[in-house]
Amino acid sequence: MSLLSAGLGVGVIAFINQRLIEVGSMAALPQFLGLLAVLLAVTLSTQLALTVLGHHFVFDLRSRLVKRILDTDIERLEQLGNATLLASLSSDVRNITIGFVRLPELIQGVVLTLASVAYLAWLSPQMVVITVVWIAFTMGVGWVLVSRVYRHFRLVRESEDSLYKDFQAAIEGRKELALNRDRARRFYDERYTANARDYRHHIIRADTYHLSANNWSNIMMLGAIGVVFFL
Repeated sequence: MSLLSAGLGVGVIAFINQRLIEVGSMAALPQFLGLLAVLLAVTLSTQLALTVLGHHFVFDLRSRLVKRILDTDIERLEQLGNATLLASLSSDVRNITIGFVRLPELIQGVVLTLASVAYLAWLSPQMVVITVVWIAFTMGVGWVLVSRVYRHFRLVRESEDSLYKDFQAAIEGRKELALNRDRARRFYDERYTANARDYRHHIIRADTYHLSANNWSNIMMLGAIGVVFFL
């Protein structure tokens, strides 16, 4: 369905170029609207199917993880620590699910890009060279930005473990901390705050590079369209 959606996306581009721009006939407008409706239906069906499949995937993955925890020796569980296990069951599974559900966008993007380049090559071989160089430069800068995102996400994951330990300590040790306010203050000021600030620092950096990569690619693709029409 993702491949079909990408193919329909290329078909819409070709239809706009050949029927709406070159011919300019009002008779082509109903066909164009029908093509858009089919594209919308197929794309929405693809994403909904992957969403449902993704949530079933989360259910199965979490169930297997819980089953493994129940079947694991106490010594091994204590060695791993509750914080690591909780992070695996929550944030790790959530991140895997996000990647799983976003898979159709990757497939559609790759197919759409290759098909569009092939269509452009049929229109003008010289234009393909310029477009490919432009896209390669865009991807090169984007790769640098995304690599920074991954680096900070790894540090975010490490900070999450520390925060889960802090949450666990605050909940399980609430009686002791309530009896000793100095210890509670030191725990909050020296341990929790430091780990929370570390998490905040890396998640802001990761989001900044992620947004920069998104905006860079979107703006450069608009630039590519402008260059193609200009030339």
